[in-house]
Amino acid sequence: MFWRHVLPNAVIPAINLLAVNIGWLIGGSVVIETVFSIPGMGQLLVRGIFTRDYMVVQSVALVFACATVVVNFLADILTVAIDPRVEL
Repeated sequence: MFWRHVLPNAVIPAINLLAVNIGWLIGGSVVIETVFSIPGMGQLLVRGIFTRDYMVVQSVALVFACATVVVNFLADILTVAIDPRVEL
């Protein structure tokens, strides 16, 4: 009963919330890498901003945006796979 009725209806909002939180984590990497001086894309973005290297800033922002879009798209595909009533 649980696996058939409750779980599919409860998993869909959890998947969408997880996708949104992953988007926040991608954006939050800028703060974490800067505060703890961890080398990565976030710190590269901050260095690009301070040195006014516009190509680096644009490319890192594009990578972050594409990663967020891909994660949300995968969450939408997973939602459709779990519940056939949902349409893209």
